[in-house]
Amino acid sequence: MHLFYSWLCKSIKLKEVLIALLAYLAFLFLLMVPYADGITNGSDSPIIDLMQFVGPDALKAAISGYTHAGRIIYLDGAYLDFLYPLVYMWLFYTLLAFSFKRGNLPYSKAKLWVILIPVAVLIDYGENFFFVRLIRSYPNMLDTELMIASVFHSLKWVVIYAVSTRIFFAFVFKK
Repeated sequence: MHLFYSWLCKSIKLKEVLIALLAYLAFLFLLMVPYADGITNGSDSPIIDLMQFVGPDALKAAISGYTHAGRIIYLDGAYLDFLYPLVYMWLFYTLLAFSFKRGNLPYSKAKLWVILIPVAVLIDYGENFFFVRLIRSYPNMLDTELMIASVFHSLKWVVIYAVSTRIFFAFVFKK
């Protein structure tokens, strides 16, 4: 990871940050928003990936609120939910490298944040795996799988908020 961090900080420029940001926004608005609209399909249920820090009951209620067509759309487009973490990982790495380069942060102080980004992706994959299992098994969702999905879900948000906060402070305070 040290070599990766060194390479990233040496090669990162504002142009790369803007490209990553534009790619992220394009992926989000051209693919993920229509996908999310198809899932909710006129229901009042929120998108389960975007619900923050919810328990098994809230996940079960959201999935139950989707129409049959919405659940089919979720399953058919689940590959997008597995690509999305790679896109935000790229964005996070470019933002992290750019902000840490500005503050001349050594790897010893950056190591945790460099490692947390792929950890967030792995947690997100675990969450997505259980969401797919829950939607496939609807209406016979297992309480254990609902609990595991909610744990992955909450952990994902903790890590994403931690990394985002660190990047923000690195931009603002340069250390």
